[in-house]
Amino acid sequence: MEGDMTDDTASESGRDKLAFWLAGAALVAYVACLTGQRENAPFADAWEHHRVIRALTENLWDPGNPTFDSEIPSIRYSPYFIAQALICRTTGIDAYRIQSVVAVLNTILLVLAIRGFLRSFKEGRAAATALIVMVCLYGAAPGWAGSYALSDLPWHQVNPSAFSLPLVIFAWTLFRRFNTRGWRDYSWPLIALLLTEAMLDHAMTGAFGFVFLFVLAAFSVTENRVRLFAAAIGVSLFAALCCLCWPWYPFIEAVRSSPDRDYWFDRETLWNSLFVWPAPAAFCALCAIPRRKREIVRVCLIAAAACFAMGAISFPIRSPLLARMPVPGLLFLHLPVALYIRESGILRLAEWPARIQSLWGAAASETKPIVEIAVAAAMVYFAAPQCIEIIRAPYLARGFVAPLTHKEDKQTNLKQRFDALLAPVGSHDVVLSDRYTSWPIPSSKGRIVAALHYEFFIQNQPARDRDVAAFFADASDADRKAILERYRVKWIVLDSSRLDTRGFASLYDAHAKVSQEGNLFLMDAAKWAESRGLR
Repeated sequence: MEGDMTDDTASESGRDKLAFWLAGAALVAYVACLTGQRENAPFADAWEHHRVIRALTENLWDPGNPTFDSEIPSIRYSPYFIAQALICRTTGIDAYRIQSVVAVLNTILLVLAIRGFLRSFKEGRAAATALIVMVCLYGAAPGWAGSYALSDLPWHQVNPSAFSLPLVIFAWTLFRRFNTRGWRDYSWPLIALLLTEAMLDHAMTGAFGFVFLFVLAAFSVTENRVRLFAAAIGVSLFAALCCLCWPWYPFIEAVRSSPDRDYWFDRETLWNSLFVWPAPAAFCALCAIPRRKREIVRVCLIAAAACFAMGAISFPIRSPLLARMPVPGLLFLHLPVALYIRESGILRLAEWPARIQSLWGAAASETKPIVEIAVAAAMVYFAAPQCIEIIRAPYLARGFVAPLTHKEDKQTNLKQRFDALLAPVGSHDVVLSDRYTSWPIPSSKGRIVAALHYEFFIQNQPARDRDVAAFFADASDADRKAILERYRVKWIVLDSSRLDTRGFASLYDAHAKVSQEGNLFLMDAAKWAESRGLR
């Protein structure tokens, strides 16, 4: 590996700008075409975000809980969703459609934020390469909040984390502007507003934004570190005050309490975020070490080390907040790798014949071409599974590709089916189903007993899980009656694809059946209990 580099003050060429706009437009178009397919992902976080918008659209100031029959608010009632609900209330646009629009806008923001951040270091010419590296170089697509992997983008860009990430990147860019212009610049108050918004929308990403803000203050090349630290502290205090004043949910309670800690601290996910998902980026980032004198490389590598150190520390102290840092921290590995790839010409096809020939020529003893080939191989090797997933997954492009290959499209169209199935259900009626089938239900109608993902502030969720599991397993009729009464259940939904033949037969009642959509059956809970002599 060689440490030589191009002049770090070189401006972007016309070709660099064109490559960036083409890469950015391709990502935006990709998300726009496929984000509507997310209803075919029954496990996606998008379901809980959709029902948040629905609840706020119905009642902006007192929406109750969007998932459970409770007046306890949701931590999801953030500015991000308030804005979408206001659009729905004033225009009549459907919540699902506004999510699709926002997914595209979030992708545009991410593309612009990356370029702006790189340009603040005078590295804008690597922006196109950065976009390619960011979506390709994962050990596996995480399917986790904060991921911008190619096969995650269409169904993740609706998430609040997808909006918060470009906000914090814009804040970092403005922080560098503030470094050069001082207190008279408008950057300081705008930084505070951006990070406050990010913290309220997705606290993990907001905290990540503050971490790098202090890394920039400490390790940027500057003679103004006192001013930068003062600004970072001021921004943090302002954001804290604004968050404490937020009226839709008690921010201080969310910070002080640690409900269901064992649930939120996920060892398997932490292991993947430390050793699986970042593995190829960490390998390729070694190539950027000779460029560590470049400010962006040095600062990013320090920030990456800090994020992964926080993840490692979370193992013994079981901190869900620290455990989340490695996922967004991958950005700080991707950017130095992008600089290396751009400057070594790995993406320039015209240079590959000479690169391959050099392996057997007079310069065969040089390691440079070997390293470049290894990095290119890593890019292709780890991007390939994502491309295959895009074709195969029904929540991505399978619905478009399957007709061309004469294969089953596997489209579940859950949103449409649940809307039809639950037409008789009231907006706050309690619907009982297994946890997996329950997950999309409140996005159409009603509330549920147990959710696939826990809801902050709601107590006794493990007990809810046990009750639901018992109802659909081997509970006696008396115990089932008690469960129905305990949660004020009005409706029961059976999913024949998730119950064995015997289990389905033991629960299905034709006299209580109200509607059916394929493998989904809606039954009136009162009639179901009455037919069993439980009333």
